[in-house]
Amino acid sequence: LEATRASFCGKNSGKKGMPFSLPLLGLPPKLDTARLLSDDGARIDFGCYVGAQPYLDDTQLSAVTDALVASLLSDTVTSINVAGCENLTDDVLKTVAKRCPVVCSLNLGNCRRLTDESIKAVALPSLVALNVANCRKLTDESILAVARGCPALGSLNVWHCKHLTDESIKAVAMGCRSQRDLLFL
Repeated sequence: LEATRASFCGKNSGKKGMPFSLPLLGLPPKLDTARLLSDDGARIDFGCYVGAQPYLDDTQLSAVTDALVASLLSDTVTSINVAGCENLTDDVLKTVAKRCPVVCSLNLGNCRRLTDESIKAVALPSLVALNVANCRKLTDESILAVARGCPALGSLNVWHCKHLTDESIKAVAMGCRSQRDLLFL
């Protein structure tokens, strides 16, 4: 479950398996140096924070669109961190579900446009870590889908998801037998 901490990775070390820079044409200059793909192409990381310091500011995060994320997807992607990318919509997660059948870690924290439809789409058996903290449109419907579709889920962060009730949390406890880490405040 190391991918659950993807938003707190250290700075680019240039070592094999560590994130590298990928130039992106047509985006704000600061986004050009964002760490986006791991060397093996298995991890997409817009990583909103390194420790307590953001390395993408709000302007840069707003430049992250469904089309940009979709352009990086492949059947080898196992970890996606788009925390704080508030312009992403349900469409990109439906695309993730289709193109990334082995995704095991999704950090969607503060992606406030996402609805139950997107979370239901990515409730895949391969998912072991899901962070939907502060995704305020989510209801029990999406978390019940996660409980049914993600038996290997070991970590779930639903902090500040105000529309969830005990029903969905109980369903996760019963349906996700690997559950070790649940954050629900």
